[in-house]
Amino acid sequence: MDKVGLVLGIIVVAIIAVFAAINVSYALDLIFFIAFYAIASLSLNLEYGYTGLSNFGKVGFIAVGAYIAGVLSAAFNVPFPLCVLAAAVAAAAVGAFVGIPTVKLREDYLGMATIIIGEMIRILLRNTPTNSVWGGVFGLRGIKPPFAFIKDPLARQFAYVGLSVFLFGLVYWLIERWGNSPLGRVLKAIRDDELAAKSVGKFTYRYKLLSLTLGSAIAGIAGALYAFYFLYLNPDTFIPLITFMIWVMVIIGGMANNAGVVLGTAIVILINRITQIAKDYIKLPLEPNYFQAMLVGLLIILFLMFRPQGLVPEKPVNTPSWEVLEKAEEEGRAKPPGGEEQ
Repeated sequence: MDKVGLVLGIIVVAIIAVFAAINVSYALDLIFFIAFYAIASLSLNLEYGYTGLSNFGKVGFIAVGAYIAGVLSAAFNVPFPLCVLAAAVAAAAVGAFVGIPTVKLREDYLGMATIIIGEMIRILLRNTPTNSVWGGVFGLRGIKPPFAFIKDPLARQFAYVGLSVFLFGLVYWLIERWGNSPLGRVLKAIRDDELAAKSVGKFTYRYKLLSLTLGSAIAGIAGALYAFYFLYLNPDTFIPLITFMIWVMVIIGGMANNAGVVLGTAIVILINRITQIAKDYIKLPLEPNYFQAMLVGLLIILFLMFRPQGLVPEKPVNTPSWEVLEKAEEEGRAKPPGGEEQ
C-alpha cells in the first residue's frame, strides 16, 4: 500500500476508535458493515478488477446467499457453518447458470444482462407465497442466531462481528492468493487483451466463467453474514443501489488492488455514517440521504477525472520471479524493462 493509502487507513482506524470510545455497540455495527461490504466488494474486484467482467447485478447474488442461509436456518435448523457453505454453493451455482450464456457478451451487454438478472432475483423472492418459509413481501423470519448461548447482547454482538471479520480476512487472503497465482495472471491478461490471451492458448471463456462463479460464491458468503446479523430478510432490501455502492467502493479504492478496495469500502461506509450523524447537528437545505448520494457522486467524478486508478493503484503481481528481479535491480545486477545499459 502506498503512502496515501497508509495515511487514509490510519485515519479510518482512528475514526472507528473514536466511535468505539463513544458507543461500543455502534462501533461494532460499523465494523460489521465494513466487513460485509468489503467481502461483497472483493467479489466484484475479482470479477471486474481482475477479469474485466461488468457485473451490475451483484446484489442479486448477495440475496441468493442470504435467503438460502436464512431458509436453512429458519425452516431446517441447519447450523451456521453449513448455512454459510450452502449460501456460497447456491450463489456459485446461480453465478455459473447466469454466466454460461452471458460471459460471451461484450462488456456493455454483459452489464445490462446482469443488472436485469439481479432485479429478476429480487422480484422472484418478493413474489414467493407469503405463507411459505420464504415470506414473500412480508420477509423471512425465524433465523436462528449463531451465538444464542451467549446471554449478554453486547458480548453476542461482539462474537458475531468477530466471526464476520475472520471470514472477511479469510476471503481477503484467498483472493490475494488467487491474484498472485497463475490464475490471477491469466485473468488480468483477459482483462487487458482477451484476443492476446486467446492467441497464447488460453480458453478465456472458461476463465471468465470461473471468475464469475467464484465472485458469486463470495457474494453468497456476504449475504449469509447479513442474514444472521439481522435475523430477518426482506426482498426489497436488495435493491440495485447496493450494487451501485459496491461499485463506488471498488472504483474509489482501486481496481485489482484488494487492500485499496477494503480502504474504499471503509471510506464509503464512514461517509454514510458521518452524514447520518451530522444531520442532527447541521441544518442542510436538502434531505441528508440526498446529500449523501450527491457527495458520493461527486467523489466518483473527482476520482475518474484526477485519480482513475483509485486511492491505491494496482501493483505488479507478487511472484517469486518478480521478487528476484527487484532484488537484482537493487543490487545493480539487472535493469528495469525499457531501461538503458549504463
